[in-house]
Amino acid sequence: MTVALIIPAYDAAPTISRLLEDAGMFFGAGHILVVDDGSTDDTAAIARQSGAVVLGHVVNRGKGAALRTGFRWALDNG
Repeated sequence: MTVALIIPAYDAAPTISRLLEDAGMFFGAGHILVVDDGSTDDTAAIARQSGAVVLGHVVNRGKGAALRTGFRWALDNG
């Protein structure tokens, strides 16, 4: 069984770096998935620099939609 950490994020640039650094102690970079939910800041770029897999929504669709996007990707990509 493979475990992935799915992080829905919206305008999280001030905090995402620290979160991903801490999460990296428990999960490999390929097992951390950030779903950028239409952020207007550098959330996606910061997450990519950390080595996380980054998916994105063009507009903010809400936490539930971001989680569903992450779950679908994780199930499809093992």
